[in-house]
Amino acid sequence: MSDSFTEDPSALPDYSWDWSAWLAEVADTISSATVTVPAGPTAVGSPIVGGTTVTQRVSGGPVDSYPSSPR
Repeated sequence: MSDSFTEDPSALPDYSWDWSAWLAEVADTISSATVTVPAGPTAVGSPIVGGTTVTQRVSGGPVDSYPSSPR
């Protein structure tokens, strides 16, 4: 399995981080988040927080630079 995929230059992939396993240990949820992207891509809009998940839409960056698990 590849660690990357071929990016459509016009794509706006969403990346999500699921913190449910970690937060279950402390019986908590996420109320706000800040997402920092590396040089190249740009965060589009604010992150979306949903209980124990944070999602950020991303634009730009070099082709083939995104990891294999968007959305």
